[in-house]
Amino acid sequence: MEVSSQAKLEEALANASLKTLSIKTADAVKLVIPAGSYSGVALTVDAPNAEIENHGVFQSIKILAIRENTWLEEAIGNNLQVAAASARIVVGKDARAEKIDFMEKGADIKLEVHGAVSSVAVSATMKIEISGEAVSVPVILTANAAGTEVIATVPIQVTTDVDASFVFGKGAEGSKIKATLRSIKLTLTNNTLQPIPVEKADGTTQNVPNTGRPYSVTPTTGSGSGTYNPGTYYPGSGSGSDSTVKRTLPTVSVRASVRPDTATRGALIIDKKDIVVSGCVSPVIKNLQWSGHRGAYMYAFETDSAGRYVYNTDSLGLDNLEETMEWGRGVWVLVTIEDQGSEYAGWVIMPFSEMITAANKEKTFKGNLAKKSSMTLSFRSEVISGSAIAAAPDKGWIRTVIPYESVQFQGGSSPRITGGTAYDVESNMTFKLVNETSESRWMAEKNGRETFDKLMEQVQAGISRNECFQFVTIQVTDNGKKYAGTVSAAYRDYFAADKAEKGKCSFTIPLYEYE
Repeated sequence: MEVSSQAKLEEALANASLKTLSIKTADAVKLVIPAGSYSGVALTVDAPNAEIENHGVFQSIKILAIRENTWLEEAIGNNLQVAAASARIVVGKDARAEKIDFMEKGADIKLEVHGAVSSVAVSATMKIEISGEAVSVPVILTANAAGTEVIATVPIQVTTDVDASFVFGKGAEGSKIKATLRSIKLTLTNNTLQPIPVEKADGTTQNVPNTGRPYSVTPTTGSGSGTYNPGTYYPGSGSGSDSTVKRTLPTVSVRASVRPDTATRGALIIDKKDIVVSGCVSPVIKNLQWSGHRGAYMYAFETDSAGRYVYNTDSLGLDNLEETMEWGRGVWVLVTIEDQGSEYAGWVIMPFSEMITAANKEKTFKGNLAKKSSMTLSFRSEVISGSAIAAAPDKGWIRTVIPYESVQFQGGSSPRITGGTAYDVESNMTFKLVNETSESRWMAEKNGRETFDKLMEQVQAGISRNECFQFVTIQVTDNGKKYAGTVSAAYRDYFAADKAEKGKCSFTIPLYEYE
């Protein structure tokens, strides 16, 4: 139900069967939502010139637009989602909000807390000023909030997954910041009467003095500026080496060659002596598997009479070398080793074009190995699709989503997902797994490239040929350490004829510590 006046608002709230309520008006009015329990009602507010004072408790409140002065929250127990580009949210002295989630990228937000807030989430890059008379305000900067500017004149307890800047004014004494990842860079200006402690991901603390000048909190020593995500294929990543990462975990180099077999076949050949592991005491190669640009699941290499690892394919014949180079195809090889009772694994990316153009059609590629942990991650993945997106009305889209409620960890202290990627083999592109707090899910999207009918043809082709739809890598942090795990998922997995729930699959994957 949509309302735009005080009378219509009160009339709607008196309806016991009300499920959704939208306050939508462009008028400069003041509306007062009366006290009451509306636990079955989802409230949406789109009133760019209105001032609203709320005394009611709702199932949910989503603010799309509100006059910059102001939303006054006087209730106890509400969850607010603020998607407005500019807003001033005031929590009254006797009020308490359970959670306020600020979601709009580029927003200019003012939050005044005179009562209490159990949690403030900043889910996009923005500028947010936090003031009031609160004893303390807990703030979380999520994975999509990199570059956020926080200005505080009340004590705030910050947990951040991203780079950010902070300005602390008088009244913010007692504030603390915790960085969850070793690579995080923070800038603090401390105008309070005492130092501000910053806890780094390795457990050390750096105190920022109250000099009134910008102060940089550097990443944890040894973190470097790069990351390695086991199980992710990065198109165009060359040899897969990462010279910027300072690591204590092992590395592996693999010398591989492309050899023509017949006019229609070719072979990728790896001699066992050309697999060199560094950083281990007594490494033993346990397994070697491959997957390719148009390939399906992980496959074992064949072993020829000379004891070499061999991968044969119809797409590497002499007649197809130019096509191979143009398409940028290649294989990514999963190397699994064991060293003194610990298992390590990592991907080595091998673009065919680099071997074809190299001397003797052979080249050495490098990769990083990650240590297998005792943790596993279980989750449900869902594939949804549609057409007529706003940016390209004649195109279609496919999304892979992971609902929050399906995520379960086995082992670890307090692990949580911090990001990920989904490599799509049909388009040869990598998509970010983004945190959609408004939908309570993680999401990777492929859209705008094909018509909806064409995308559905790809789905059907994937079912018939069992080709991989995506390689999904999920990044996890736990007690300052970073982990990742990967899973390959085919269209057949989601849409096979004998599938009970179409479009849904459940996975359990091991997690590897990589930093």
